[in-house]
Amino acid sequence: MLDPLTTGDVRIHHLEHGLMLQAGPEPSFGDVNRGETLDAYHAAGRALCPLRVKTGDIELWDGIGGEENTQEWLARFDT
Repeated sequence: MLDPLTTGDVRIHHLEHGLMLQAGPEPSFGDVNRGETLDAYHAAGRALCPLRVKTGDIELWDGIGGEENTQEWLARFDT
């Protein structure tokens, strides 16, 4: 793995066959009661929104609850 490129709280890691985005220093669920709003997750979501498939068959994500629920789940960090 090459050195990551850091943009704010989002790091881009170059992998052999693609990229990996790391939002924030570690994984988190967030907690609005504690003010944990996952700003880095939202920044990454906004950046990736134009690249996401918004219609059509999403075979790999059927387990989330069908296409409609999948689109909603994937869009949760677009704002």
